[in-house]
Amino acid sequence: MRSSKIALTGFFCLLVVAAAASAQTTINIATVTNPAFVHTKAAEWFKEEVEKALPGKYTVVVHHSAALGSETQVLQQIQLGTTQMSVCTTGPIEAFVPEIKALEMPFMFPSYEAADKVLDGAVGDELGKRFEKAGFVRLHFLDNGFRNVTNSKRPVKTPADLKALKIRTMEAPTHLAIWRAIGSNPTPMAWPIFTQLQQGVIDGQENPTCSWATRPSWTGCPPLSAKSSRTPRAAPRSRAAPSSGTTKSNSSPS
Repeated sequence: MRSSKIALTGFFCLLVVAAAASAQTTINIATVTNPAFVHTKAAEWFKEEVEKALPGKYTVVVHHSAALGSETQVLQQIQLGTTQMSVCTTGPIEAFVPEIKALEMPFMFPSYEAADKVLDGAVGDELGKRFEKAGFVRLHFLDNGFRNVTNSKRPVKTPADLKALKIRTMEAPTHLAIWRAIGSNPTPMAWPIFTQLQQGVIDGQENPTCSWATRPSWTGCPPLSAKSSRTPRAAPRSRAAPSSGTTKSNSSPS
């Protein structure tokens, strides 16, 4: 199975909080996505593997659909030890691990294979060390797919078509700077954003197709642009939780 990473906004990885704590029997994993999305599917897969490999020793509880708060809030909870793990985007992580911004640049990776080579190699290992300095343990990078622009106003074929469009971005300064430079009006918002799209608070979004294929967010912004860029996401966990047994997972949503 293949894990891929991408580069503009949205990488995700498996993280763990590095906090001194007594052995825990319950591992809480938080995601902001619904059960059909790759983040939550990856968390459920982790739960199955851990409970199968260590029967009776750990109970893994997956909290999906932002039940424990936004990704930034969950990262803070992991640092405090109240939540042990998360599968989350890299956007919010840059506030804790500034070096992750190196992965946020648009069009950085030309293919899944190129992203795998970088993030499964020395660069990914070095980034992992930076996570540890912030109190996290990065377990793995998972695929979030190439990012596309959808909006309710017009097709986007050139950068000029983005001018003044209110595009939802992740809550990350790097993403805001990128979209301002392109000429749009970026609006940072925590996920999910379905209500904001339907009410016209924003004109559109930039996300991989899997993010809207599993929910009807696209009904408020049908025009779809060509492939733009890719980014990873991350999943944090506390040192008290098991760190072995994580392997590449197929992140394609069903």
